[in-house]
Amino acid sequence: MIKHDTILLCSSSRENRQELRRVFSDAYHVLESGDPSQLILLLKQNRDCVAAVLLDTSDLHEEDAVWTSWEENRGLLEGIPVIILSAEDTPAILNRAFSQGAADVIPI
Repeated sequence: MIKHDTILLCSSSRENRQELRRVFSDAYHVLESGDPSQLILLLKQNRDCVAAVLLDTSDLHEEDAVWTSWEENRGLLEGIPVIILSAEDTPAILNRAFSQGAADVIPI
């Protein structure tokens, strides 16, 4: 049986990635991505062991790329919990995240 022991982090903020790695590294193997295209590559290479994906949409410059990448690769993410990290927890953000299948939205 394959062990789901890896968390994929996608954030354009190096500081956010470092903090999330610190939080999760005792319990999970952590892979980091600075942009959505790198996240998809890591997901394709490691899908069988991924326990969850954390997508940081707090950087407004990258937000559209994150959502677009998620929409385009929905099948690849099927069965993997996706947690959105957002600077906003407005109804629009919550509706968008949950309508696309997010497991949770965490304001940061």
